[in-house]
Amino acid sequence: MTLSLFLTVCFACAAQTSGSDEERRQKTLDGIYEAVEKQVEIDTRTYGLADWQVFKIDSTLVHDYIAMLDESEALSKKGVGKSDYYQKIQDKWFESIYNSYMQVLDDEQRDKYLKAGAARDKKKRDKRAGK
Repeated sequence: MTLSLFLTVCFACAAQTSGSDEERRQKTLDGIYEAVEKQVEIDTRTYGLADWQVFKIDSTLVHDYIAMLDESEALSKKGVGKSDYYQKIQDKWFESIYNSYMQVLDDEQRDKYLKAGAARDKKKRDKRAGK
């Protein structure tokens, strides 16, 4: 996923932003919404998405990135510093996104998606999971 680095930076910046927890969370959510919007625009151009596909992918990305943020924040609040735990959370949600894309895209779009790096990323996740 092309957004993984962006989201990592987004989470890190939010954690260091001054202000209340609520303000930091809102800034992070705003970054997620912006990143999802850009990703959906790229995917629409790249894969020629239909309107219903745009809706499904947008909904999936927003839900899964916020869920990933929530799980990461929960670990952080517990004082967990080991990066392996955060990698497992990221892998879990990127696997969910991958599965959603595979269901939403047609055969031609799916081939483009896999060739654009999704297959490589899936292989790395599977290797980390010991599959």
